Amino acid sequence: MNSSLIIECSHQLRKVHLTEIYHLFYIDGVITIELNNGEKLMCCIALKELEDKLSASFVRINRNTIINILFLVAYFKNTQKVTMENGRSFTVSRRNVPLLINRMREHYPMVK
Repeated sequence: MNSSLIIECSHQLRKVHLTEIYHLFYIDGVITIELNNGEKLMCCIALKELEDKLSASFVRINRNTIINILFLVAYFKNTQKVTMENGRSFTVSRRNVPLLINRMREHYPMVK
């Protein structure tokens, strides 16, 4: 798996390291990619097309959002929400909860 992507955003081709991406979300035909330096990239591409090129540290948590598990701060079972290091929160769809928890287990030791 590659450690970077070349993405066409805002009339430019941009190299983005996967370890820089907090999350990607789709709203009104545009994908916003939020980076760990606070920058937001906007591009018009299918979320599925990007998802297929991402590493195992990324997980789709709902129809419109993919997060990088490396920047996950917390998953709240009672509200089915995640909080990211940059303060953003997203709702996890019920059908994607098992996938999120499995990815968390793959990346971090869990204590019950």
